[in-house]
Amino acid sequence: MKILARGGSDFMPPKKSSRMKIEFTHHGYAGQIGVAVRKNHGVLSSGFSAINVKFTDDMVRGYPVVSASVSFEGAGYEAMFGWLQVISHDLGNGETDFSVDIAEQFQEFMNPFCYYGYKPKFYDAPRMNDPTVMTWKAYTFLCPLSLSNREEYRKITPLAGFTWGYTMSGGKPESILEPLPASEDDWDLARRNVTSYYPQWQFMDMPVTDIR
Repeated sequence: MKILARGGSDFMPPKKSSRMKIEFTHHGYAGQIGVAVRKNHGVLSSGFSAINVKFTDDMVRGYPVVSASVSFEGAGYEAMFGWLQVISHDLGNGETDFSVDIAEQFQEFMNPFCYYGYKPKFYDAPRMNDPTVMTWKAYTFLCPLSLSNREEYRKITPLAGFTWGYTMSGGKPESILEPLPASEDDWDLARRNVTSYYPQWQFMDMPVTDIR
């Protein structure tokens, strides 16, 4: 995995968006993840009306909106991937809780991927307003789907990933974190805290990367 471009600060400037590209390889084919993070300016631009028509612009304004796309040289089934996202809540007292980000209606199926398919796109627009949370942070990984070997079906090996999120004050967003490429340590932290939720799955080591 190699980062091609990103901003130079831990926090996004006001009224700006941040973009980043990360290269990866899989089965000898080259691929690239394009990440974009911006501030949420309202219900219509972020699609919150699909969740609840009672949402107002003030309720979502200032939170981050992230999207990621995948380009990949491999054709057809070679380009079948899944997005795994782990969320951490820093409670500011030395305590941090972790969870896998899955739509509520799919949690019973014990599938850890929030999106999957052919070169799947990723989208998220969080709105955590718990006043006890100091930092909301996401660890987002692109993983290949094993199709050829039944014994490999439930093994998750991240090809590349990124971290992003925001800090909070009094239950309101304070600043948006600059997206960064996820490291092996990020993956180890994420999988260590969620493997108990998915005992049927194996969370494999992240390949050694060269981040520049």
